Amino acid sequence: MKGDFTRSTFRRANHFSGVLMQQGRVQLDSDWNEQGDITAYRAGTTVLDTIGESGAPVHDAGFAIVASAADLPDEDKNRPENQTPPAVKPADLLVSGGRFYVHGELAENEHICLLSDQPDLPAGLPRVRLSNKTDVALPPPKGSYLVYLDVWQRHITALEAPPIREVALGGPDTATRTKTVWQVKLLQVPAQTA
Repeated sequence: MKGDFTRSTFRRANHFSGVLMQQGRVQLDSDWNEQGDITAYRAGTTVLDTIGESGAPVHDAGFAIVASAADLPDEDKNRPENQTPPAVKPADLLVSGGRFYVHGELAENEHICLLSDQPDLPAGLPRVRLSNKTDVALPPPKGSYLVYLDVWQRHITALEAPPIREVALGGPDTATRTKTVWQVKLLQVPAQTA
């Protein structure tokens, strides 16, 4: 763990719905963090129960994979996040802007982007990531591919995001953050299943 935490106390089986602070008591990070975990668990469970394993809002569905912005449905072309598509490089694809839920996690793409230039790819890699964690340049090896959206939470410290330091106190890192990270990946499938 990259942070300095006293302990992690959230347990789903406890069925706690909130943490209540009491006056005159010691404040610990574990209590505040457990409240955050309770809230996140509740929100994620609600999404899974209403949307299912994956889905997108009708009015702002994102992550359409297209060869050209002209291939987007008219309602998607008119949304602000898809107004300025980048020039498509040979053998590259576009990932439309919008929202999509994967296993209860909200992924947001603020701007239409190239598959090879999506946010949070390892630095300096104009590549796509295959499901086996191999980064390959576009075009990928010849074959058939399933394109999928991978979403996870990443722990962020002040070393990675300096603006979270508290400048009013001289710059200490008072808290860390979690960040929702998404990547569109390719899974090579055998030709007979394509």
